Formats: sequence, structure tokens, C-alpha cells
Amino acid sequence: MLGKDHGKDQPPEFGDLDADHFDATRLDAELDSLVRQSSGFLQQVRVHRLGRRLADQGPIAIRHTRMGFSRDRPSIILDDDTTLKLKLFWPLARTLSCLVSIRWEDDIGWVVVGRSTSGEHVMMYAWTASIITAGHSGSPGRRTGN
Repeated sequence: MLGKDHGKDQPPEFGDLDADHFDATRLDAELDSLVRQSSGFLQQVRVHRLGRRLADQGPIAIRHTRMGFSRDRPSIILDDDTTLKLKLFWPLARTLSCLVSIRWEDDIGWVVVGRSTSGEHVMMYAWTASIITAGHSGSPGRRTGN
């Protein structure tokens, strides 16, 4: 038990917690560990959800694409302010106008299809894909880099 006995229907107040049984630093570390463990699953769900949305509703316009140094780590900002971050096997050589599909292939990884500004389909193969929703800058308490 973390604190004093408050009955079954009443949680303890933070100030009432017994210092012998409560360690805020340990709790923070446990919560950070839980966030790290679940973030991969959360990203997988978000990317699969984007794939279903593309299949159901069709292509999504791309507002802007920020490229990494060697053009293999694009951050694709979609029209709804969602950002799709990819770590590609090969550099992206084309400018994209919309995202057509994204799916997981066991023997390849993420297969992403975009449409170039000239109307051609562009195949991209990524070993990592993650979604950053509008108004969210990444994992809580951490900076994410390329």
C-alpha cells in the first residue's frame, strides 16, 4: 500500500502518501520506462491507422517535406498537420505531392507509396516509420532526433 488507509472508495491524497513507501524518483523512472516500452507499439498502431485511412479515403496531400542530410530521413508533413517520419533504406530522389499508401511487409519493412509532383508513383522502403500528431513534438520529456 502506498499511503494511509483511506477506505476502498477514496484514493489517498498525494500529500498523505507515506514517505517510507513512496519514492517519486523511482515512480518517474518507472513511468519513463513504461512510455519507452509502449512507444514502439503506439507508433505501429498510428502508422497502421494512417495506412487504413489512405486505403479508405484515398491519397492525402503533402504540405511540406523536410529532408535529412542525405535525403534518407524525410519528415513528411501532411495536410492535416500530422508528420510522418521515415528512415529509408535509400535516399528519396523526388519531390512528393501526396501520400498514396503505407503498409508493412515482413520481409522488407514499411512500404510507402507517394505521388511525385509530376504525377508518378514513388516507392519508398523504410526500416522505421513514426507519426507525430499535430500539437505533439514527440515523446514526453525527450527530444527526438533524426
